[in-house]
Amino acid sequence: MTDGVLTTSNYIRSALKPELNRASRSQPISRFQEQEHLAQAHWHVSQMKTHIVRQRIRVKHARDTGQSSELADSMLHALEASLCAFERHRDLIVSELKRRFSE
Repeated sequence: MTDGVLTTSNYIRSALKPELNRASRSQPISRFQEQEHLAQAHWHVSQMKTHIVRQRIRVKHARDTGQSSELADSMLHALEASLCAFERHRDLIVSELKRRFSE
């Protein structure tokens, strides 16, 4: 069981810090790939908004029932920060697509 956890941890760590070889760094991605990335970015933003709505319900429930909402609030702030990051990423993709289409 430990081997599986270690392997998974290494896989996650490597996914968080992808290393590109020279060929992949020098080749620009196609418009089709940009469109795919934009669709994924829209999906991520949509999913994050759904998670935020659900988390707000959890926070409200905790407060309404007299429970501590500190952890739920913390998670809500983390989700909102993630949403901002996803939206910035989506905006970068849109900017790149606009730049490419204007060429």
